[in-house]
Amino acid sequence: MAIPMVTIAVPVYNGANYLEESLGSLLEQEFDDFEIIIGDNGSTDRTPEICMKFANSDGRISYHRSPVNRGAAWNYNRLFAVASGRYFKWASHDDKLASQYLNVCVKALEEAPQAVIAFPQTVLIGPDGERLKVHKEHWDVRDPRPSKRLRHAINQHGLHNVIFGLMRSDAVRTTNLIGRFDGSDIVLLSELALRGEFHNVPGELFLRRIHPNMSRRALKNPRDVANWFDTSARAYYFTWTRLYFETMRAVARAPISLDEKSRSYAIVTQDWQWKRLAREWYQTARELVWTGGPDRYESFSEPVEKAS
Repeated sequence: MAIPMVTIAVPVYNGANYLEESLGSLLEQEFDDFEIIIGDNGSTDRTPEICMKFANSDGRISYHRSPVNRGAAWNYNRLFAVASGRYFKWASHDDKLASQYLNVCVKALEEAPQAVIAFPQTVLIGPDGERLKVHKEHWDVRDPRPSKRLRHAINQHGLHNVIFGLMRSDAVRTTNLIGRFDGSDIVLLSELALRGEFHNVPGELFLRRIHPNMSRRALKNPRDVANWFDTSARAYYFTWTRLYFETMRAVARAPISLDEKSRSYAIVTQDWQWKRLAREWYQTARELVWTGGPDRYESFSEPVEKAS
């Protein structure tokens, strides 16, 4: 069997609400040299039935089911482990792609060997697929210096739609993938920025669905978030503190010159949002003492979604 050029990995847990629509948009791609790997993380709704129906109808689709939910990080990473494509992307069960998505992104990576990710413009859609707004992306990073690309990556805070872009598999393979902690997608993007450029391609081709059950709206407190990433994890309150140290470790692992590593260490230290860390420690102290306060992540995502 020929090795496909692209692997699309679909991690899902109880995603019956939008899974058929999402998989349908993948199969409608004009570029058809791809495989779809579905990772069902112990779903208890109609997800297994939907996955089996699609897998039986198209030989490019394989279905991998875990009997229990082991957390999103494990599910995302195990799919990359079995991917065979030169290029790789994660696809959420509730988002959609325009039919030209793969054509445009594959072409961009083929033409720019220095790029590790290609991604289009994002359109936010509502629960019923209604168009809400275009979400402005600020991830076109083409500086040849790894330290400069890293500076851009660590200063972007928002939806991080680029994590669902088309990636060069060889570059992803040299990273630690998705960590089992809140914000680990930021660390992965930092690792990739140290390895190559991010190319924003033309077209409103990624449709990201905003709905009440999306993870960042459904998760309310540090315990919920920790368990979403890893079902065996305990609540962890110092997210930004950990991200600082994980990013420093990412610099240590990066295949870059000693000079660029020194610059990168300095940038992470200089640019890190120390006020955010101070607020985090203050907030945590209040939460641990005043247990009746509001949930930390209540309405967490709405300001980000509304930002242009």
